[in-house]
Amino acid sequence: MSDMNSMEVTENEELHVCTEVLEKYVYELRKQKEKRPIVMAMNVLTYVCLCASELCLLFTLVTYLGFPELRTVPGINNMFLCLSLLLAQLALVLASNISAPSNFCTGVGLITHFLWLWHFTWSFLCSLHMFQVFTATVPTQSLNGSGKFILVVQLTTVSLVLPVTVVFAVIISSFVTSHTIGYGRLSCYLDTAYLIGLSVVAPICLVSLCCLTFLGITIASIHKVNKILSLASLEMDQYRNCLLYVKLSFVTGVYWIVTIIAEALDSDILCSAMSFYYISEIKFYCSLEWNKFGGECDSDSG
Repeated sequence: MSDMNSMEVTENEELHVCTEVLEKYVYELRKQKEKRPIVMAMNVLTYVCLCASELCLLFTLVTYLGFPELRTVPGINNMFLCLSLLLAQLALVLASNISAPSNFCTGVGLITHFLWLWHFTWSFLCSLHMFQVFTATVPTQSLNGSGKFILVVQLTTVSLVLPVTVVFAVIISSFVTSHTIGYGRLSCYLDTAYLIGLSVVAPICLVSLCCLTFLGITIASIHKVNKILSLASLEMDQYRNCLLYVKLSFVTGVYWIVTIIAEALDSDILCSAMSFYYISEIKFYCSLEWNKFGGECDSDSG
């Protein structure tokens, strides 16, 4: 409104603009023009890394489907973690290439939000399961038969109920306050920064905090064990499993925190680093499979 007050249309239909306002917009246009090559390079890099990530996630799923011995409870957790990320990334690409507003855009925005929440939930569940294994709060032996089926059903139910609850909360609160469902009005995603903060950033921070807390407690527990046992007496499998757990905690914790900071600061350097991080994420998911093929991880290290 302040910029509009600095403009005037005369009787001759001439537009008079204050010098300060004109210089402000000229500067912004010049800045956008200078950043255009960087933005294009970032877009290309992002899509290349996304494609590589999708291919490796698909490879991981095919590997699990092709080898039944990999489908232990941790293996099934990994399958859902990969599937949720694969679908969430596809939905995000689709949402970024659809014009708003439209019913289709609204539907894609809602599904995109649900899929990312679903992925965050599986990130938490995988980290929680590994934490329980390392702190000996669950049996380390593989479950079989009905016990395995019941546990997988329980985990899957939790992974679906939590995102659905958040999505319904967004729809109800948006309808009460603005008579909309909260999606697809301005873009094919959530309508306001307030909704994004409460229903995306807050869950990310919560999951990241939990994952890092689990990691800290686990490291403290291992440190206590090392005081009693010599390093040589620790099995190599335990060391590899611990290293794998640290990687998983980094994937599910630190990455999202840095991503939020990069977006908040609008930092091209951090955004580029996050794009390159897709490569290490790809390496992590693929290493899960090669470790199991080589017999270097037991069934509960996934």
